[in-house]
Amino acid sequence: MYKWKLLLCLCVALSYTSNCQSLSVKAKSAFDAKKYNEAIKIYSSLIKDNKASHMDLYYRGVAFYEEHKVQEAYNDFSACIDMAPDYPEAYFMRGSLLLVVSQIPSAINDLNMAIKYATTDTLKIASYVNRGSARLHTQNLEGCIKDCKEALKLDSLCRGALVNLATCYGYQKKHDISIPLLTRLYLKDSTDVAVVTNLGYELSQAEKYNESVYYFDRALKLNPNEAFVLSNKSYSFLKLGKSKEALSLINKSIELNPSNSYAYKNLGLIYLSMDQKTKACDSFNLALKKGFRDQYGPDVDELLKQNCN
Repeated sequence: MYKWKLLLCLCVALSYTSNCQSLSVKAKSAFDAKKYNEAIKIYSSLIKDNKASHMDLYYRGVAFYEEHKVQEAYNDFSACIDMAPDYPEAYFMRGSLLLVVSQIPSAINDLNMAIKYATTDTLKIASYVNRGSARLHTQNLEGCIKDCKEALKLDSLCRGALVNLATCYGYQKKHDISIPLLTRLYLKDSTDVAVVTNLGYELSQAEKYNESVYYFDRALKLNPNEAFVLSNKSYSFLKLGKSKEALSLINKSIELNPSNSYAYKNLGLIYLSMDQKTKACDSFNLALKKGFRDQYGPDVDELLKQNCN
């Protein structure tokens, strides 16, 4: 129910000759100063003249990523890998981009390679966390838990691993484990939107709806237009008997993110509570069309079977 911020590892030495070295140093200086467009222009001149190293391609890819040019970033990371097949950071970045666009098998393959070739604990931790996120995306809970534990061996306070682990235990309905994990992180940093959101979600799943609303409200103060939070809060309101308020929230959530299949399930449940079965069934069918089954399992199929014959 959240999106991960990609972790970047930019710690590789450069070794070029004469003018190429000078241009690379100049480009890297612009990159370090976060002047990404300037860095892209300099790296592009090296690449155009066939004088670029794999590192030039890698850093231009990161600069493209920072400028939200995902396809260009992907292309550069791929070219970097072609030139240096054992360079782990490029696999990590490409795998992380693939994770963001839900290309899960390909993301896992790249993150496997990042772990295989990683030379630092920092990169291994980030790769385990992102591979765990990819496995969580496909409900491979045991695989996700294994990755979380590998990351925690290297850093016992790794936020990403602890959030993923709590989410896995939540799916397994082990709320007595997931809620304390998230509460521990919340007490450490109450402004972490992912932690606050997931704490609210786990409390909702544990049927502690008033408490969940408190944390959803905290999350919305941090990010007022977070569609997933609005969807989850609407469910808690539904369970508290506040169907009208729930309907208003879920409609806003869908307006902000019309591709979220879970929101359509919640919309269907709200319509059922209001005795509007036709609208409920239409919403459940929309949830399936948006990919609910592949991402979350057969719950909507069961709702259709029970209510929409």
